[in-house]
Amino acid sequence: MEVTSCGLNDGPLAAKGSYPAVIACNLTNGHMPHGSNSIYTTEFPNVTNKGEDRFIAEIEDGTLIGYKYFALEGSSTFGVNVRYETDANKVVYEGPVRVDERCENQEQIKDANDLTGNKSTSMDESCDIDADGVNDKKRSASDVQNHGYFDICVTEDNESIGRIDIPVSEDISETEWRWRENKVDFPEGVHAVYLVYHGSRKLQLKDIRFR
Repeated sequence: MEVTSCGLNDGPLAAKGSYPAVIACNLTNGHMPHGSNSIYTTEFPNVTNKGEDRFIAEIEDGTLIGYKYFALEGSSTFGVNVRYETDANKVVYEGPVRVDERCENQEQIKDANDLTGNKSTSMDESCDIDADGVNDKKRSASDVQNHGYFDICVTEDNESIGRIDIPVSEDISETEWRWRENKVDFPEGVHAVYLVYHGSRKLQLKDIRFR
């Protein structure tokens, strides 16, 4: 069964108004950990919250965020409500580390909970394994010095039909969310919408918007 962003909506979502970013049905940086009930202390794009705000955090260079499906109506102004991730807004887990019994080489994790009195600790990197069973600590290949940006696509092959720049400036606060938008030549009809992030700084995404 296909996973979509439509929920109980009877059909594709209208390409009008704003939607929470967390309704994304695709979220990957290309080397996500295997699904389990582990609590990971390694970093990868994820859905989280801070207070009442629910958002996608730790968006890094190459992260793909997908939404299925929208009833697109052609050219539209498309926006993202974002902020760059910093120590001031980063979500830090402070509960006990839990490791799924299916996680490989968990015996190499040395009493993670006891080391800091059940505070968040660094678990052995062997639990963050890519699809080929190889540790992957890949950092951004793209070195965007001044700002990041989203490519907007309607297919997973990353063919861009628009771009939203996210400048590093006072317009993008450490704690406040800011809308950035641009005109995008969407096709008409029912399509997925994908956001592919490029940038050397990590990003957080709270909402997307059509208008």
